[in-house]
Amino acid sequence: MLLGYCHVGMGDWGIGLGSEDVEDGSMTLRFPIVPDVPLEHSPLSEVVCQVKFPPVLKLAEQAPVDFQDRLRHRFPGFNEQHGIMLRLEAGEGRPSIAAEMSGRMYGFRSSDEATFATLSVDFFALTTHRYTIWGEFAADLALIHEAVVDIITPPYATRIGLRYVNTLTAASSGKETIDEIAGMLRPELTSLLQTDAWDSPIEMVNTVVIPDGEGKMILRIGLLPQAQEPGLSLDIDYYEEGQLPLENLIDRCERFHDVIYRAFRWCITDDAIAAFGPK
Repeated sequence: MLLGYCHVGMGDWGIGLGSEDVEDGSMTLRFPIVPDVPLEHSPLSEVVCQVKFPPVLKLAEQAPVDFQDRLRHRFPGFNEQHGIMLRLEAGEGRPSIAAEMSGRMYGFRSSDEATFATLSVDFFALTTHRYTIWGEFAADLALIHEAVVDIITPPYATRIGLRYVNTLTAASSGKETIDEIAGMLRPELTSLLQTDAWDSPIEMVNTVVIPDGEGKMILRIGLLPQAQEPGLSLDIDYYEEGQLPLENLIDRCERFHDVIYRAFRWCITDDAIAAFGPK
């Protein structure tokens, strides 16, 4: 799949089924099944898969040498950094925000620096800014997943999430104004931009969180920050939480991918797909 998709924060964060696919009504997503169409000019800017697991304390004390050896042919670049956790503290007057170190994070980058793996005491993640097709992303994910299972040996995952972020700009869409870009999406998603009550808002984020059986989907539509070129972000995140087995990670994420693709195609009008050069 070639989707068109800003960055997933590492903290939070088919084939997919809609409620029409099950008899008990436990699924609530009803996106139509559509053909998977590659796009020549995809608006996809980032894809992230993050897998959280119970903390493995040895990762806080020693560098993952064997883990790097398993990944080095695909991710030769390396850097180490400390994560920062922000904590809201109540007190007299206004609440204050305290920052504290939350442990080491190890980063492994591809030669073109467009794709990287991250390993920390309680999660691993794969991020790419140059997404092509699902099969290539899944191959990198499988490489990292197998190294984690064999070397880090977490007992299970506590959260598995897949997130695609599209940035719809003049460059990616061929449109000239925000109104024209908003017109590429279903009108119910951008109604706050299409009103006579005001002109030219500078901030807008609409978020919908939808339970879907054992998972949840988060759909965000927002104006890009003013520091960037004018445009809209279409951000779709699907995840599950609990004691999740790691053995079927790739199959599980492929289901997430299919739900996200169907959601993306539902958000973008059929006429607008032509602007991205379907192959």
